Amino acid sequence: MLVTSLVTKLVTLWCTVTMRNYIQKLAIRYKGKFTLNDLPYAASKAKREEFESFKPSTDGATIDRTEYLNALGSVGWPTVMLRCECSYAYSILGSLSMGPTAAHLNAVMHVVGYLVATQELGLTYGGKLRVPLGLSEMPPWFEESRGLFTSADSSWGKSPRPYGGHVVMRMNAALLWSSKAFKIVIPQSTAEAETAQASMATRDTIFVRRACEGIRRSVKGPTMLLGDNSAMMDIIKKDGTTSRSRYFERTTMLVKYAVLRLLIATQLVSTNDMMADVFTKAVDKDTFLRCRMWLFNEPIKDRSRLGKAVQALAEALCKA
Repeated sequence: MLVTSLVTKLVTLWCTVTMRNYIQKLAIRYKGKFTLNDLPYAASKAKREEFESFKPSTDGATIDRTEYLNALGSVGWPTVMLRCECSYAYSILGSLSMGPTAAHLNAVMHVVGYLVATQELGLTYGGKLRVPLGLSEMPPWFEESRGLFTSADSSWGKSPRPYGGHVVMRMNAALLWSSKAFKIVIPQSTAEAETAQASMATRDTIFVRRACEGIRRSVKGPTMLLGDNSAMMDIIKKDGTTSRSRYFERTTMLVKYAVLRLLIATQLVSTNDMMADVFTKAVDKDTFLRCRMWLFNEPIKDRSRLGKAVQALAEALCKA
């Protein structure tokens, strides 16, 4: 009885959720059409920029939409359910469904190759609570709320409708996430883009807080909302409206309301410590792996040059 109780507690404290069986079936379905990849998009800067600039074809050089949509749906299911790090790639590929080309289908197969190569990867909930990336200590009420916090970020400047993304974290792993282009508000500055995304992140955070209350896991104190734009923090904390923020006042007011009601507390972090960066653009490999490590609650690794050298030396000694 005691052993059973201890096992039950361990399972409750540490649980990894994967989609290995589904991804194995995906590998069989598209056998010979993909290669194993480290990222859901090409690693080189030129290829990543090409991926970000994909647009639906308008010259008639399209492929069968049914084939494209079937492939897109195949990667969409794990992306929405579990593999949050593929959200940006899936959002880009989803915007091409009205005019897909062979290059677009190849990009979908690239995501398939990434999923197959990382099929053992899953969200791991539990363990000792980690201090959120970018903070030096746990926020107030963090442990009582089981590590609930949100990170929100947005790109700006490459497109009139930039990509924004956010993730709600709980028990060290991603719980709810989003990556999509702005559709209603067209931001005129980085601060406005970040504020609009913070509003969407606030909405999802409040939803998670209420869901936790519904299962009798009440959240104590305000939930920390992390952002990397100081001007956005000023807009949220400043009373009233300004000429810069008036046209999207309703978007800004939701965050202000949540802060005043002590549902949300904002905190500025460094751009290098923004884990939601992976939802806003095709990032380089080091940034991608670092964000994924935090999102999935993987063991923290030292990815500096010295850390990589030490790790390589350790692996070489083990093989010897």
